[in-house]
Amino acid sequence: MRALATHLGVDPMAVYHYFPDREALWQAALEEVFADLPLAPPAGAPWQDAAMEFLLAYHQIALRNFRLTHFLVTHGTLRVAAIDAYNQSLMQILGRAGFSPERTELLRDLLVDYLHGYLMAEVHYSPREKKKRLQQVPVTLRWMLDCLR
Repeated sequence: MRALATHLGVDPMAVYHYFPDREALWQAALEEVFADLPLAPPAGAPWQDAAMEFLLAYHQIALRNFRLTHFLVTHGTLRVAAIDAYNQSLMQILGRAGFSPERTELLRDLLVDYLHGYLMAEVHYSPREKKKRLQQVPVTLRWMLDCLR
């Protein structure tokens, strides 16, 4: 909190005026950043295409905000309303594949965990390598989704 206050050029107690503790600050930041996640699947799109759109949107936001995403992944008890709503919509999309609810949930977790794992490596790539590897994300996701037909 002190480092944030210093960065903002304010007294550390000023931050506590708006956020009672560090967890509340993280929570607000996560809600703000992930508010841009899509909530409604594209109408009429095949489930694989809709899932791709949703997963790539998550990847872009998570990559732009890697530190927040890392915090989210390592603090599993946090509840972020925007991510909960996104997960519900992604479950609906994946549910169109015809799997049981349990398998659909496992599939969602597998796909999102793939993105999280890729992010952990991706942030360490050189700019040139990052551009090349960024193209691998949609290719790999498409391959995984197509294998489920």
